[in-house]
Amino acid sequence: MPTSTVSARLGTRYAFGLLLILLVACIWVGASELIQVIFTTQNFDKPFFLTYFNTGIFTFWLSGFLFRPSWRKMALDSWRGKDSAPPPSPTKSSDQEMEFVSFQAENNTTSSSTSTQQPPTLKQVVKAAAFFCLIWMAANYTFNLRCGSCAV
Repeated sequence: MPTSTVSARLGTRYAFGLLLILLVACIWVGASELIQVIFTTQNFDKPFFLTYFNTGIFTFWLSGFLFRPSWRKMALDSWRGKDSAPPPSPTKSSDQEMEFVSFQAENNTTSSSTSTQQPPTLKQVVKAAAFFCLIWMAANYTFNLRCGSCAV
C-alpha cells in the first residue's frame, strides 16, 4: 500500500480519536451541569451518594465480558501472556499485510518486545486498583462537592 494511503488512514484515525476526546469533554461538562442542577434546583445535597452511585455505574461496562466471548478470550490471553492478535488470514491481501507491517514499524511494536514482559500478578493488580480507587473516589467526591457549592 502506498505510504500516502497509510498516512491518510493514520490521519483519519487520529482525527477520529480527537473527535472522541472532544465528545468525552462535552459529556463531562454536561454531567457537571447536571450535578449542579441536581444540587441547586432539586435540593439534593448528597455529593457522596452521587459519587458512589456514578462510580458504581462503571461496572455496567464490564458486562460486555458476559456477552462477548472475544472480550473474555482477549482478557484471558493477555492475563496469561499470550498474543491475542488473530493469526493472519489466508484471504488477507498483501496491501493489508504491508499496512500492518508499516504500522508496526512506525510504532516500534514487535512481538519479541512484548513477549519478554511478564503480566502483573493478581496481588499487584489488586494493590494498584485499590490505590487508584481511593484516589478516584476522593477526586470525584471533591468535584461533586464543589459543583454543589459554586456556579459552573
